[in-house]
Amino acid sequence: MKIAIVILVLILIFLIVENTRISVSRYRVTCRGLPKEFRGFRILHLSDLHTKRFGKDYDRLIERIRPLHPDIIFFTGDLISRSEKKYAKKVTLMKRLTKIAPVYYCLGNHEVDNKALTEKLSDELIKLGVHVLVNSKETLRRENSQITIYGLALESYFYRNPNGDFKGLPQVTKAEITELCGKNDDDIFSVLLAHSPLPFSEYESWGADLVFSGHIHGGVIRIPFINKGLLSPERTFFPDYTYGVFRKFGANMVVSRGLGKFRIFNPSEIVLVSLK
Repeated sequence: MKIAIVILVLILIFLIVENTRISVSRYRVTCRGLPKEFRGFRILHLSDLHTKRFGKDYDRLIERIRPLHPDIIFFTGDLISRSEKKYAKKVTLMKRLTKIAPVYYCLGNHEVDNKALTEKLSDELIKLGVHVLVNSKETLRRENSQITIYGLALESYFYRNPNGDFKGLPQVTKAEITELCGKNDDDIFSVLLAHSPLPFSEYESWGADLVFSGHIHGGVIRIPFINKGLLSPERTFFPDYTYGVFRKFGANMVVSRGLGKFRIFNPSEIVLVSLK
């Protein structure tokens, strides 16, 4: 009996540690067509906070981010969960992030499922100076060069069927991305913030040069030794694009393991990308 209690206590401690620690992943990403003025540009990427807290007013998270000195911060959706009723704490976090670097934010499936709260949250974030991109774009200039940052917001039916299951989900097409975000300008380097990484082929076909995504939560449980993520939010085993940097033809995609939700061998992640 005592051995069983000790084992349970150890498992509990392990789960607490696994779900409170924060890792920092650093990548140098070589991008074809990147203007020389953006070489060495430092992008901090966050995603999928959901209901997770990292100390009072997210102190532990901010303490890990501030020394990284990013030029810009991307947050690729699921800042909230669909079940949440309040957003004040999320405004506090984003306000603190804006003190570090300009923040660009696109919507995830939980924001789309919680539209009333998302509208109020977005209004508050815009007042703070957060660049809220909902099927829209903004131009970022450095010296005599520019890049375009797009934010894609897909409807709920791309993530889950109306009856709650995940069978036969439609896949977004290049034409639908064009309808939502407009035609990509091939002459200007384009960054796409898109919550789900699964349609990477379509993003590349549309013309994105660099994509930032989250959504998969690193596969929830990462299998030791083989370093595979077990499960996607769509209830698919061993999904593609769980985390890291992926390349398809001329496009790169950076996928975050995210910050929130339950996880094992899969710590919450801050991503820092330096462009080449």
